[in-house]
Amino acid sequence: MSTILAILAARSGVPWLAVVLGVLAVVAAVDLVVVQRRRRARRREDPQGRYSLFE
Repeated sequence: MSTILAILAARSGVPWLAVVLGVLAVVAAVDLVVVQRRRRARRREDPQGRYSLFE
């Protein structure tokens, strides 16, 4: 969603908002990658799946 809003802000002539939303989109994408890597690592540690993500 941030990516779409960043593109719309850039097209409408609000470059500072486009940059802020672009940075937010990049941070969200990096966060998703980190979460997925942690989930895979945890699955390797305990293949039975006896854990909570909210520990």
